[in-house]
Amino acid sequence: MPDTQSTSKVADFTAQQKLKAALRVLQGESVDAVAEDLGVTRERVQRWSDRFVEGGRAAILRREDHAATKSKKQRIVMQWVSLITLLLIVLFFLTRFLMNQGPPDGQ
Repeated sequence: MPDTQSTSKVADFTAQQKLKAALRVLQGESVDAVAEDLGVTRERVQRWSDRFVEGGRAAILRREDHAATKSKKQRIVMQWVSLITLLLIVLFFLTRFLMNQGPPDGQ
């Protein structure tokens, strides 16, 4: 289903807002609830979330945001932030999985 929201409203979202929306979904809030809250389609929110999972914070930033981080030191910091964020997501889901497993039999 095509995204029916006006492009001007969608373009008004900053990279930080997209990042927060993606994190809300990853923390268990439904895509539909986040989309309704932000006034965009569920497909748009799902795309932000998918991009974040695939590439971390850097994947969700717009092109002009990347232009602001051209120095080598800033690029390295951004890579580390992305890596740490991705590791935190994995830890979150691993913890959720292990908590749902319960204790091993016999304990």
